[in-house]
Amino acid sequence: LRGETFIVTDNKRGENKYENKFCMLSPLVKEKDFLGANTRYISIDKPVLIFKEALNEISIIKNNKVIWEKKASLNNNIITPLKWPVRPIEINDSYILRLRPVGSPIGQFRDIRLEADTNEIKKIKDVENLLGKNGFKWAEIINKNIEKNPNLSIALLFSDKIPSNDIFVRTKNKFINDSICE
Repeated sequence: LRGETFIVTDNKRGENKYENKFCMLSPLVKEKDFLGANTRYISIDKPVLIFKEALNEISIIKNNKVIWEKKASLNNNIITPLKWPVRPIEINDSYILRLRPVGSPIGQFRDIRLEADTNEIKKIKDVENLLGKNGFKWAEIINKNIEKNPNLSIALLFSDKIPSNDIFVRTKNKFINDSICE
């Protein structure tokens, strides 16, 4: 899978301009519309938030209100993956994911809009319950959906309910370490 590179730039005038990049591995783009270049259409109710780089701040905004945020401390950056920390996404929901990667000054963020898919929102808990403790079923569903619904595959791979298995552990590490960003 390929992540997407985002750029955080200085919005001030003058000579002290900077540019900072970060790579978002999840949620992945399901589709883009012409006007929504920074919109991610989400087809699952609890996406996993994964970035290759550490973050200083992450917030989730709904209806112009911050409903969840996490800030790094002086010695501890925010390392992902992070489970979706607010109520599950439903059809017609819209959120802003506000991110400040390590190295970006205070007040310099990148906003990414997360919109619920208009067709269907898969409930991760229902899929987890259907798969039970059968590692073969988990692997089959993860592999089957990697192209058509990568956010489902990623959410299942990083689920707390996934059977304990060295293959899944290695796959998680490989995904985070070997994914390429565009």
